[in-house]
Amino acid sequence: NKAVAKIYAKAHRRSENWARHIAIDIVSRYGVLALEDLNLVNMTKSTKGTTQAPGKGVAQKKALNRSLQDAALSRLAYWICVKAEEAGRRVWKVDPKDSSRECIACGHTEAANRCRTRFTCRKCGHTAHADVNAAQVIAARGLVAETTWRAAGCPVARRPAPRNQRRKA
Repeated sequence: NKAVAKIYAKAHRRSENWARHIAIDIVSRYGVLALEDLNLVNMTKSTKGTTQAPGKGVAQKKALNRSLQDAALSRLAYWICVKAEEAGRRVWKVDPKDSSRECIACGHTEAANRCRTRFTCRKCGHTAHADVNAAQVIAARGLVAETTWRAAGCPVARRPAPRNQRRKA
């Protein structure tokens, strides 16, 4: 239906515009950026299962998938990388493993450290908002990547050669 396609196109343009403007704002504020290297395709897979082995928490997972896709995280990450390259800034994609469970103060990682929105380290007692602590862990990992890169003499990243898309007639 053309009307439905028009509505989806408008929503896509709005989301694209939002991501582009937020990326410009973020890149203009910081010289070096760190992003979690999330595999959003795997994160938003269905849990329906089969008739013999139905999935658990299907409705909750469906709602989580919808909110992850509505947030347009991969689109925002893409535009941050594009705008950072245009501005001559670096973006480090860091491993997201245990970033919400690791203590920024002492480095202790334990599942019990995080309880919904509160982070309390079981080893050193550091407390913070869970998302703030995770963001600090990601920033610290980005800083490690930056210092390692500088210590290696700031090597230039090699890009793969573009493939020729023309077909021979």
